[in-house]
Amino acid sequence: FADAPLRAAGHPFFKHHHLPIGLQMGVVGPDMKADPVDTLRRIHAIGYRSVEVSVAAPDPALLRKQLDDQGLACTSGMVSSGPVNLSTPGPLIEAAHKLRLTDVVLSALMPPGGFRPGKATDLMAAYVEMTTKLTADDYLKTAEHLNQQSRVLAEAGLRLSYHNHNFEFRRFGDLTGLEILLRNTDPARVSFEMDAGWVTAAGLDPVALLKAHPGRFKQMHVKEVGKSTAVNNVINIVPAPMGTGKVDWPKVLAAAHAHGVRHFYVEQDPPFSIPRMQMIAEAYSYLSRV
Repeated sequence: FADAPLRAAGHPFFKHHHLPIGLQMGVVGPDMKADPVDTLRRIHAIGYRSVEVSVAAPDPALLRKQLDDQGLACTSGMVSSGPVNLSTPGPLIEAAHKLRLTDVVLSALMPPGGFRPGKATDLMAAYVEMTTKLTADDYLKTAEHLNQQSRVLAEAGLRLSYHNHNFEFRRFGDLTGLEILLRNTDPARVSFEMDAGWVTAAGLDPVALLKAHPGRFKQMHVKEVGKSTAVNNVINIVPAPMGTGKVDWPKVLAAAHAHGVRHFYVEQDPPFSIPRMQMIAEAYSYLSRV
């Protein structure tokens, strides 16, 4: 892929490429729980026309109708653990079809068999502890699992992807955990959803990662990284308003499109210093101009 200009003269990135600015719906989870119809209406009013949801929605058919009623496209859904998961593809495929998805994204690497948290006092701390104990063999096993389940999902018309955080950038010899996944999964069936924020928090350049693996990343989480974020691999990030942090969004967006990314979803992690709806409105305003 050739490098693209940062921006066509006089045209912001999304307008120039005729792409919607998308939203990862986990950002507005509490709002959706309180009033899903009004929340979706407000998301549309801000300007968003595409969203990414959880495949484990309580009523996927109802959610699909609510999205349709508000004019919101949805082709991608994330999956983790729970009753709807990658290891039991039947319920996953059923939910994905009700949502009319084309893409299913594994939200993060699942704990290896036999893992028991030690000093962790809550679920997040336990997960961080787990990530520090992963081995290269755990990544190889995950790659094989992705290959196996991608074949099952492909038969149902679904593409499987893996979403990174920053712990996958720990090195095992010459390779990071993410590179092990990239090298050992079938490019024809397994894609990747880059979280540009977590790549940056790990001290890496999203542009360089895109160039090193052209065509493997099909989707992107557009997440800002506060300038006070220390480089780390333990799922630690300081939130910041879009366009004020470490990520050079004009360069990242242009490189993402040049190397195969076609779906972009705004995401941010807590804590939120302003209301979530205000945060996504400000993010949309920035991205519509960049």
